[in-house]
Amino acid sequence: MKISYVVVDSQGVPLISSGDVECPVWMHSTAKPIQLLPFLDRGLDRKYSLTPEEVVLLASSHLAQPQHVDTLLSVFRKAELKEQMLILPPSAPQGIKSYNNWLKNSGKMQKRYHPCSGNHAAIMLLQRELTGSTDGYEQLDSLAQREILQYIQEYVGTKALLGQDNCGIPTYGVSLRQIAVSYLKLVTASLGSSARRFVDSVHVAPVMLEGEGCISTILCKDRNLMAKTGINYLLAIGSRINNIAVAIKAEDGWDAVICGLCEISNQIKIIDNEQVCELKSCIA
Repeated sequence: MKISYVVVDSQGVPLISSGDVECPVWMHSTAKPIQLLPFLDRGLDRKYSLTPEEVVLLASSHLAQPQHVDTLLSVFRKAELKEQMLILPPSAPQGIKSYNNWLKNSGKMQKRYHPCSGNHAAIMLLQRELTGSTDGYEQLDSLAQREILQYIQEYVGTKALLGQDNCGIPTYGVSLRQIAVSYLKLVTASLGSSARRFVDSVHVAPVMLEGEGCISTILCKDRNLMAKTGINYLLAIGSRINNIAVAIKAEDGWDAVICGLCEISNQIKIIDNEQVCELKSCIA
């Protein structure tokens, strides 16, 4: 089982670690909460009267469960967006239940089912706020992406490598330690800040972050934690009560990530036994 992990304290100093925690890895979907911050700082959630559920969906990797699709379409109506504006390819739902339900009905692939559709919607709206149009929102040199990059680099505390994510927008290469640092900043953000508003929304509606039975959703039921996965078996967690953060990267799948988290929690308590059982059941 090949795995790397790091736990950092309030100063970003590693408390425990395993493997190479300074080697760059791609943030993928662990970047989504930070990508949403310029949207929130510009008050766009208030401009469009978004609910906490809708805010969380805009940083999600959703399974296209009914609550996700309904919430996404609500955002589209409020913000007067059209599904075809997304650069994403049409997709089938990712979750087993939602996929089976999809097969029983039309079975038609649509962009709304893509797990990154909420994230893209937020960036589209940021681009429209800055330029008057959603065109080119995915491009690295767009105003939206340039503003997002500033936030990413502020939160990780260093210049990031740049690449293209699987969904067509930029992704960022930074070390595991720097990913942990960014999640500590998220979870300990001050009252009234956009980051705190986002984390509070996650705790209102954790199911919107990924879906029922998913790692991020399970962890974010705990109001002291902020967690998000990336497609490359990457997990980032910030713990408000402990004032620490964790980043874990595995090569062998999500069972290795969860085993790594349990190993860490045996040394520094992050999750309890109930959370351990729930996490293990989601990969059984």
